[in-house]
Amino acid sequence: IKTIRLRGKISQGLVLPVPGGVSEGEDVTDLLGIIMYKPPIPTHLSGQVLRNFPSLIPKTDEIRIQSAPTVIKEFDGIQVYITTKINGSSMTVYQHEGHFGVCSRNLELRDVDGNSLWYLAKKYGLNVKSDIMEGFAIQGEIAGPGIQKNPLHLQSLELFVFSAYDIKAGRYLDFVDAKQKADRLGLRFVPVEFVGQFQFTIEELLVKAGGVYLGTINNKEGIVIRPTTETMSEVLSGRLSVKVLNNAYLLKEEE
Repeated sequence: IKTIRLRGKISQGLVLPVPGGVSEGEDVTDLLGIIMYKPPIPTHLSGQVLRNFPSLIPKTDEIRIQSAPTVIKEFDGIQVYITTKINGSSMTVYQHEGHFGVCSRNLELRDVDGNSLWYLAKKYGLNVKSDIMEGFAIQGEIAGPGIQKNPLHLQSLELFVFSAYDIKAGRYLDFVDAKQKADRLGLRFVPVEFVGQFQFTIEELLVKAGGVYLGTINNKEGIVIRPTTETMSEVLSGRLSVKVLNNAYLLKEEE
């Protein structure tokens, strides 16, 4: 399903008849024969796969708020921070019981020449900062030349941190602690657009998701919303965290 403009309106879905015997909220993916497309490993990773993504760390993924609109009620009145969604490639680095690992969104990768993620890990010296890294996973987005057409117009590859995960405790660090962890490692945190009490409608969030990357004419991908204090979501059955994509970006991508 692609984002298109249909009769002057944004269309991002497909209406299908409801199978018999199902109730509201039930997962009908298999009943409707829906298949999620997963693209192959990007060529810029160009490394041999070491193994699957480690099970002791959550994968980086956010649900679109339009896919779970009732989750907005869980944000009402709480302190949140809204960050720019960087259009790049997911990266996780971690150190656990002395093992240092570098991962793409779904895989842990070997340290080989030409691998962009390992290059960045070494550029920032993350593989030798065991005093700060041990027991933690740092997750972010890499952007720059050769990745997603480099919409931020960066001169070199850079890592933008958006989360820090305490492996032993099994929880993400709160906003302030995650930002401090990134600072101690000499890493950039993703641009923060708003910190304060959540009082937005979905329509207002779509407006905030619009615009371009600073210093460019390229549509930003959107925004990500999280509580400043890590919170679990009943609606999402996991971390309370959602993304709102920029409709102008989606339409441009489909041209």
